[in-house]
Amino acid sequence: MDINKNKKNSTFIKRTASHSKLLATSEEGASLVYVAIVMVVLLGMAALALDGSNLYLQRRNMQTAADSAALAGVHALASGESQAKAQAEIQNYAVQNDSTATDIVIDNNSVALNAMRPVETFFARIFGIDSVDVDAYSKVRYNPIYSIEPPPFCFDAGCVEENRTVTAVADEAQTYCADSLEHWSGGPRSALYIHNPEPEQISSGNYDDSWMEFDRVGSVGVYQEFLDGTATVSMDVMNGHNRGFEMEIILFNRSSAAPTSHNPYTTSATSYSPVSTWHYYSDWEITLTGLAGTPYAGSVIRGYGYSNGSNDGAAFQVGQGATYYRGDTFGASGWAWLKIEQQPSSGIKLLGPTGWSASDVYLELEQCNHLATEEQSEVSQRSCKFTFLDWNDDINSPEDIAAQISDRTQSGFQTVGDIVAGADWYSNRSSIEGALSEWFDQPVPVPVCGERTEEGEYEILGFTGFQLEEMDFTEFPSAVRGTFVPVVVDSAPAPSGVVLTDYFARDIALIE
Repeated sequence: MDINKNKKNSTFIKRTASHSKLLATSEEGASLVYVAIVMVVLLGMAALALDGSNLYLQRRNMQTAADSAALAGVHALASGESQAKAQAEIQNYAVQNDSTATDIVIDNNSVALNAMRPVETFFARIFGIDSVDVDAYSKVRYNPIYSIEPPPFCFDAGCVEENRTVTAVADEAQTYCADSLEHWSGGPRSALYIHNPEPEQISSGNYDDSWMEFDRVGSVGVYQEFLDGTATVSMDVMNGHNRGFEMEIILFNRSSAAPTSHNPYTTSATSYSPVSTWHYYSDWEITLTGLAGTPYAGSVIRGYGYSNGSNDGAAFQVGQGATYYRGDTFGASGWAWLKIEQQPSSGIKLLGPTGWSASDVYLELEQCNHLATEEQSEVSQRSCKFTFLDWNDDINSPEDIAAQISDRTQSGFQTVGDIVAGADWYSNRSSIEGALSEWFDQPVPVPVCGERTEEGEYEILGFTGFQLEEMDFTEFPSAVRGTFVPVVVDSAPAPSGVVLTDYFARDIALIE
């Protein structure tokens, strides 16, 4: 046996074992380094996941805070408040959302801002990041409204000014077609009835209606009522013997109550007429000018119907059944004294030797929108006016108007630029007053209209806010008093390129 060889092998084995121990120790140290590195990466990922998620959530909260603050600021502007008030509202809403509003820019109709809040971190603190500033940007603007569900109530554009208090009178200047009236119960069939116009043609006690009744002829008669309490009648009339006049009547001093010296003139045919809804003209004048081409050409007769004396004519009455003999017909009637001013060139002697006679006027009146209102009184032209509208051709009574005032959804959506028919003016407006009383002390969005057309229609120019303070529907014309104020409502967006006029009814929209 080689003893030296065995010693060498033993030494090799010991050295190999020792090297293995050193190698194992070195690998354990490297693993610890790797684990440390992995732990750092894992902590970083945890920080990124947890803190990142939290920051994302807080970013969304800041967007809500920014939008809320900007909306509050623009709402203040749209409601007519000052920029200082808008600033206060912005900061108030920012604080409520645990944020601070910065970089605020307030324009005439918009607000832009950042909402910011420092957010504490979780795992990111390991890297020395204790908090992160989170912010969000918002821009909000208000615009005039384009389309809403409005009440059937409209003001003319000429009187709408922000925070202006006005007394607006009803646009009740109406035009009717006026015609002769075929009466019941033996009453005369005529527009004008003259008692004994040609005495030599009528024997004593023999009143021949063919000489005394004058019916409308030629173009349609026109009856117009104006805002200053006056009215006019214009029509040509002729009797059964080719005698005729141009008849012009001017009515004054309209009232919803009969003059003290005049009770409503009714007959058995009108005993069921709604007399309480009639209106009256206490003073009126009539002019009869002989029609060219008839034996009365060249003549001039003037008359008056004053109710201020026992021997004077009666007040002129207008309403359902006001024509004495037809309770089912809307019309007007009155009687007046006549006096000849100029006899016909034919030599006929009118009204007898005294030159005086009496006359009655009977008119059937029908709504006649195709007739133009050629004249408006000075009062009408300079007054602030309001009117009722018939959006969908479904208003047939004052109750329909009242229903749409109380519930605007019944009107449907109406848009700037629409052409809408005016609703009829009804004598009994108690239901309308009841509905309008709901408007007291609160701004209501209402349409703004252009002038009434010859067809009795109105163009919708925009919308405004109106706060009602008083109303009076007992006199002519009806009137409301209140203030035009800004109001904020939801509106359908206007098509691209459409330019709207700001009448202080506004819609708010997020821009960015």
